[in-house]
Order: sequence, then structure tokens, then C-alpha cells
Amino acid sequence: MIKTRESARKDLLKKVGSLRKMLMDEKRHNFTLERVAIIKAEIDKLLAASFIEEFSYS
Repeated sequence: MIKTRESARKDLLKKVGSLRKMLMDEKRHNFTLERVAIIKAEIDKLLAASFIEEFSYS
């Protein structure tokens, strides 16, 4: 069966919607204080090396 452009669009929107829901339902991780310190140190290293940069959605 050949899909029409409209049915292909609907299928794509359905997949994107389910992916969005899956990402939004992702559990927030709670780390121990020791691990939080390690994570912050690694982030600081990456920021200092300009490998990553801060970003604001506002």
C-alpha cells in the first residue's frame, strides 16, 4: 500500500509525539553528594576547555 503524503505526515507526527512523551517521562536522577562533586568537576573541566558552553532557554 502506498502512503499518501498526509498519512506519512500523520505517522511522523505520531512518532515524534511518542518520542517527546518518552523524553518528558524520563526519571530525574538523584546522586550522592560525592558523585555530584565529581560531576561538577567534570563539567567545569569541559567548560574550561570550551568543549561545552552554558545555554539559557529564556
